[in-house]
This record gives sequence, structure tokens and C-alpha cells, in this order.
Amino acid sequence: MAGEVIKQKDSDKIWEIIKSQVSDLKYGNVIITVHDGKITQVETSTKIRF
Repeated sequence: MAGEVIKQKDSDKIWEIIKSQVSDLKYGNVIITVHDGKITQVETSTKIRF
């Protein structure tokens, strides 16, 4: 059961990071990499439009 609580906290932290990346982005991409059903990486690229 303790492992599930830790996983939930980690999951919450990951989703907070993703939400932050999206809300801070005006133009660009947020790429979420999944391995074995778990998020392993979040990449953000910013585009500057003229």
C-alpha cells in the first residue's frame, strides 16, 4: 500500500510539471515519452513567431 501512495504522489508531481509546461508555452510542443506504460520524459520546445 505504501508503494501505491508513493506512486500517486509521483504521478501528481508529473502531471503538475506537464500542466506547468503547457501553461507557460505560447507556441511550441510538449512531448511526453512513455515506456512500459509510465511517463519517463517530458520535453518542451518553444517556437517564436513573427
